[in-house]
Amino acid sequence: MTDTLVALNDIVRRFGNSILDDADDLRSLLGDVLPEDEKAPDRYVLVDAVSDGAVARLRSLISAGADPAAAVDSVASEIAQHRGTDQLSARWACATLGVVLGVVPETLQADLAKQRGERSVPVSERVPPKPDPYTPPVQRAPDPPPASLPPTPPGYQPQQPQQPQVYQPPAAHVQQPGYAQPATWQPTPSGPVIPAWNERNAAMPAAPPNHLALAIITTVLCCPPFGIASIVYANRVNAKYLTGDYAGALEASKQARLWWIVAMCVGVVAWLISVIIANSTPDPYGY
Repeated sequence: MTDTLVALNDIVRRFGNSILDDADDLRSLLGDVLPEDEKAPDRYVLVDAVSDGAVARLRSLISAGADPAAAVDSVASEIAQHRGTDQLSARWACATLGVVLGVVPETLQADLAKQRGERSVPVSERVPPKPDPYTPPVQRAPDPPPASLPPTPPGYQPQQPQQPQVYQPPAAHVQQPGYAQPATWQPTPSGPVIPAWNERNAAMPAAPPNHLALAIITTVLCCPPFGIASIVYANRVNAKYLTGDYAGALEASKQARLWWIVAMCVGVVAWLISVIIANSTPDPYGY
């Protein structure tokens, strides 16, 4: 298993297979885990393959009964022709994506990686799989009895085992008739419940921008309906990021940016139309 395949496996393990459908998110995440100087070509080839729809075409061909090697060659030929990439790099990228999806054998990707001169990662450096949530306890076999007991010395009297002392709880308080039991104060939580910052949040990249300030400005000055939509998506960015949904936070950030741009464009067009109408209307007083 190579460095790039280990990194891609780790990304898919953390964010799911849906990350392979978004080339922009995949480019950002690969840039965080791969060295910029050494693995930049690998990152570009993988992102180009995802942009050209290699994942969907691999799934379609192999699910239809095609041989994995033939499917990789077919999709790689289209990518190499469209992108101008060499055939070996395109085949390697398709095989790497197929191994992560579980539809291409790892031996095919390893052969292509060897032809490209990639380093194979030892087993000790690979990312360990997630442990099962429940691991049954290991049943320990009882110790075997000794083969023979030593002889008892003469005059030895075995001691009687001491009886363990039994704990006696204090007598319960008996409520007297005519007296009510005092109420026990129980604190009640107040305010919003903030989700805990878990290990997945710590492993995620920085939070995407929420564009809240621009959403408010375009709501006030340009177009309130589209500006309000931008504000709604901007408020969802931090909420989804704190719950560990990085893909949802990134999508909300994109929607917030889209709607404040739409609101600004509509406002500018409306202002231009009003200026044109004002200049084209004849002055009734002849000025």
